[in-house]
Amino acid sequence: MSARFYFLIFIFFSPFLKGQQVFRITERTTQADLQKYLEILVDSSEKFTIENIQEQPFQSISLFEQGFNPYHTYWVKIQIKNELPQDERFVLFLGQINFVEFYTIHTAGEIDKELTGRYVPASQKAINLGRGAQIPLLVKKNQIYTYYFKVWNKDRRMLKLEPVLFTPPAWESSFALRNFYEGIFQGFLWVLIFYQLAVFFIVKYKSYLYSLSFLLCWSIYSLSTSGILPETILAEIPQLNELIWLTTSTLTGVLYIFFIRAFVRTKQKLPQWDWVLIICLWVFLVVEVVCLVAIIFTFNIGYFLNITRMAYLPGVFVIMGLTITIIRKNLKESLILARGILLFILFAIFYIVYIILYDSSQVSGFLIKTGFIIQNIFFTAALAQRIKLQESENIKIAQQNADIIKNQNLVLDEKIKERTLTLEEKNSEIQSQNEELQQKQEELQSQRDFIEKKNKELELINEKFKSSQEILKKSMLKLKDAQQNLSSQNKTLEVFKQQIQSSIKSAENIQKAILPPKFKLDKLLKDYFLIYHPKDVVSGDFYWLNAIDDKIIIVVADCTGHGVPGAFMTLIGNTLLDKIIRVWNIFDPSEILNRLHMEVQTVLRQKEENNHNNNGMDAIVLLLEKDHQEVNITFSGAKNSLFFIPKDKSQIQTLKGIRKSIGGIQNETIQFTNQKITLEKGSMLYLGSDGLEDQNNLKRKKFGLKKLKALMEDIHLKSSREQKRIIGEQLTEFMKDTTQRDDILWMGVRL
Repeated sequence: MSARFYFLIFIFFSPFLKGQQVFRITERTTQADLQKYLEILVDSSEKFTIENIQEQPFQSISLFEQGFNPYHTYWVKIQIKNELPQDERFVLFLGQINFVEFYTIHTAGEIDKELTGRYVPASQKAINLGRGAQIPLLVKKNQIYTYYFKVWNKDRRMLKLEPVLFTPPAWESSFALRNFYEGIFQGFLWVLIFYQLAVFFIVKYKSYLYSLSFLLCWSIYSLSTSGILPETILAEIPQLNELIWLTTSTLTGVLYIFFIRAFVRTKQKLPQWDWVLIICLWVFLVVEVVCLVAIIFTFNIGYFLNITRMAYLPGVFVIMGLTITIIRKNLKESLILARGILLFILFAIFYIVYIILYDSSQVSGFLIKTGFIIQNIFFTAALAQRIKLQESENIKIAQQNADIIKNQNLVLDEKIKERTLTLEEKNSEIQSQNEELQQKQEELQSQRDFIEKKNKELELINEKFKSSQEILKKSMLKLKDAQQNLSSQNKTLEVFKQQIQSSIKSAENIQKAILPPKFKLDKLLKDYFLIYHPKDVVSGDFYWLNAIDDKIIIVVADCTGHGVPGAFMTLIGNTLLDKIIRVWNIFDPSEILNRLHMEVQTVLRQKEENNHNNNGMDAIVLLLEKDHQEVNITFSGAKNSLFFIPKDKSQIQTLKGIRKSIGGIQNETIQFTNQKITLEKGSMLYLGSDGLEDQNNLKRKKFGLKKLKALMEDIHLKSSREQKRIIGEQLTEFMKDTTQRDDILWMGVRL
């Protein structure tokens, strides 16, 4: 007999000789698990073919204890008999396997071959639903079919055989249900995407941009992992689908952290947590990018996927810790967001644990999508609350600013009207007096002409001498009266001068009243000296001092101009500092200067068109915080600098201010910044205006910063009273026989 005949006999009796269990179809059920009916053969060297595999000894899967190696190829065998009275069609799902060569052995010895698997193009597969390996079967009645399939994973993920036999309606129904739920999920995502895109174009908040980008990546990730992309757009390039879901999963993690940082404003609200998020973000990015690059070159998804999954866990705990901190500190703007994150993290933990334990996202995808929907409902509510709170805050601030400006304008208008009326009255009186003086001068000139005429007549006519003498006496009497009137007018002018000086003296008293009193300086600074010499009666320099809790804030400012204009600026500056520090509770020096700059521009209307008012001030703001034997100092300066000599040191050091003034038209891209130092108690601080260093002597040479710093180094160990005396004597000697050039303000404080 021929070899073909013996081969057919072997095929027919092989099930009985090997004792393999045959799966018998005795009733029509929607699906059946075929796991226990499998037999396994390891083909580590890939030497077997369908022609010689049938002679090899297979091992029942129940006895297969060594487990699957992701680097090996395996042959699997199963037998199915249809005991129903009619032929039946089924779909055999084998599991999430990369490549499968499926062979059907007919009783006549014929062999049919089909390809299927996750990475097999759709044109080469009979069924293209899902991302797994599935084969259509036609099982005729009362016949035993023997099936062999060769399986291997190119991406080196652990091989999982999950054979299930479906009826075609049950198979199609499972995917119809998948499409239904995925459609609902995608619809929810895209409603949120378009909503947040519209809101982003209106309010320009970065958190909306991060959120909608996060949602977009989730949408692509879900389409990829659910199998819709490889069934449609990527049907012929299924391997690209793996890179897409890996990339989008990485981007969702990155965008998630960016969104949380932007929404919570961790840089301002929780700076320590902001650093933790940045570190976590960089670690996550490095790990994910390295793994993605390695997957592109090696396609060893199984090894690197485990690394990337583990990289998610620290980030989950960091986000969880941040949300707990938000709730504990009761950050009202972020409470709704925090609760949504906690719910999502709960679902995410279940998701990560499941995929680590079972290496599959089929079931766990429902968990993460449910958590994702709940979280984004909270996100949307949180974003809406943020806009509402911001609008309320903006309205409140605008109303406060409007009230303050209105009150200031009313006060200034009233004072201007009073001063204008007084000046008009004085000008009117002076003009009237000038007219009277002019008239007297004309009369005197007329009298002189008359006297000259009479003198000529006396020379010509001696006879009329006596008469002319009488006329001359009368003229002299009139001249004496005129001189008396002139003396009276001079006294009147002197009275007006005294009245003006009295007004300026009152202004001086007002200015002194707004400056911190001596007992306050003694209480807060204790060991200090203050040199305050206005150029005129009132000054354009001022100082401001206050204590808030255990902090002391010192402000020294040099306003534009001196005299009455400068004094008006000191009133504005003092009022604005009270509002910024005492009302708004802003203690950060750089923020105080930034707010003072904006408020001066607003009060003086400097940003209005055709407003050439460029008045302002140079200033120093110090925040002193005592810490046992040390003092923490935060400094911010507008053009002016801080000088200090540390304890047990002899050389003076400098913290320079920003080259930008308060008020006026400035380069608004330059913002005031803080500089921080810590000094031991006993160290010496010096600060003030530029009036001292700019004072000139008789030769028009300035006192100078270099000489001033040298003087500070020479006297810093002396008592504050002695330092003030020495500086005063040096200044008096230097400006001998000259006038004071500018207002002088200089302060020394021993910590």
